[in-house]
Amino acid sequence: MLRIKEFGILRPEIIGKDEYVFNVDWEGSQGQTFYWRAGASSKSLLEIGMSRKTGDIHSIELVLADKVILNQDLPSLMSINIPIIAGSPIFDLESFWDSEAGFFDTNESFSVYVGRNSLSIKFGAWDQVDSILKNGRVGFGLKADKVAIINVIELSDEEMDNLKSILRI
Repeated sequence: MLRIKEFGILRPEIIGKDEYVFNVDWEGSQGQTFYWRAGASSKSLLEIGMSRKTGDIHSIELVLADKVILNQDLPSLMSINIPIIAGSPIFDLESFWDSEAGFFDTNESFSVYVGRNSLSIKFGAWDQVDSILKNGRVGFGLKADKVAIINVIELSDEEMDNLKSILRI
């Protein structure tokens, strides 16, 4: 499970226009990137890039998803009545740090939910979150210090078309 060690400053995010990968990059990312990867690689793959030194978020890359649910009425994570903290995640690297590899593979499953203008990535069987760490259009739903849901909101028509093309829906 991906853990957040502390909350960093707000940093602008950029939603990419890659035709094969849905990606969100954070401005000001510095240093080598370490990737935490979830999924079964051949059917589903999500990569979260972070600073190898500090744990600051660098990127989110949704490469493949075998569990995609299309729901036009999907509520935004940010609409739930729970505490919202403004900031960017700084991940706890200690639980999976390997100085030799540039990545950590986990078989952790995830589901992808596509709303009218949003994307949600839900890990495992998490149903509820205690708080939300919000950075621009990206929210991280937290259960204690663990990331349970990632929610990207207010996607433009062009971003939604790109997402649907990547997910083949």
